[in-house]
Amino acid sequence: MRFYLPILVKGIDLKKETARLDAVTFATTPRERKAKLAPQPVVEVSPAEKTLEEAEVVYGQKNYTQASVLFRRALEETNSRPLKGRAYYGMARIAALNRDPQLAVDLFEKTISEGAEPQVTAWAHVFAGRLLDLAQDNDAAKKHFEAAIATKGASPASRKAAEDGLNGIRPSRP
Repeated sequence: MRFYLPILVKGIDLKKETARLDAVTFATTPRERKAKLAPQPVVEVSPAEKTLEEAEVVYGQKNYTQASVLFRRALEETNSRPLKGRAYYGMARIAALNRDPQLAVDLFEKTISEGAEPQVTAWAHVFAGRLLDLAQDNDAAKKHFEAAIATKGASPASRKAAEDGLNGIRPSRP
């Protein structure tokens, strides 16, 4: 390149190139896009999902009676097992808050059997394990904590809670 560049530069005729470039006109307006953007897909939410979202909001406001009604309505509005699992999970949390541990454990187990999302399933195992630990059913509590740890797609927080629960299982009373 060192040898040929001086020859190439000397071969440029400035008058000829200036005349050629004088005839060039540049665009005065920016280019317009001819392609249309694809419309955003509309994701329709089922009535049961809307009810579950509303129930979670009401639950967050600590109106457990109304939240329970909404969770029950969501059960009636769907045949989807994951949505039913979320509804049972909400009802189980309310049962635990209302100090009905047996109903809460039953509903957490129903959540698990319905095949809810991994996050919900893992937390259902954790909460069921905690309640069973308090009831001193160590074997069942241990199974739930181990199942929470083994749940694929579970959050790190639920895994840590399950590990803590497993490490803190209370000894049985004689």
